[in-house]
Amino acid sequence: MGILIAIFEMGIIKNGILIFSKVFYPLDLDVKGGAKDQILRSQMISSIIHFANNCLSTDVEYFLMRKYQIAIASQQVIVRGRKNFVVAYVIGDNNLQVDIASESLERALGAFIEKYQNEWGIVEDTSKYSAFEKTLGEIFGDLHYRPFDRVRKLFIT
Repeated sequence: MGILIAIFEMGIIKNGILIFSKVFYPLDLDVKGGAKDQILRSQMISSIIHFANNCLSTDVEYFLMRKYQIAIASQQVIVRGRKNFVVAYVIGDNNLQVDIASESLERALGAFIEKYQNEWGIVEDTSKYSAFEKTLGEIFGDLHYRPFDRVRKLFIT
């Protein structure tokens, strides 16, 4: 298995609303005081996916930007007769190996849906999803670390 290089952020969006997120490393934008808003990023990602699905009749698996790649996994889930469109994403650097990221992302999305779909409400209390960080850690392992942090982790016990 190859090295992912770095995953900066992971999030889960349900019906266009960010309900879970985990920041592994701040994006350059965040460090420089620019757009810190994860909600805005998640809405942009959700909009792109809906545009591709509804207007172009295709799925988005990833997209590439100048400094980042974003890998996407999505599912439509019916709970209590209601359709829920659930999207998981990771934002990584340009060296992100999308195939490896997507595999872990699909597993994370499946685990999240299995664990929480019966608890979804119209208005979400996102604090109930904080326990998912442990599951996410088990799925991603050390795949999200930067190379320097991987090496440092070998020497620090």
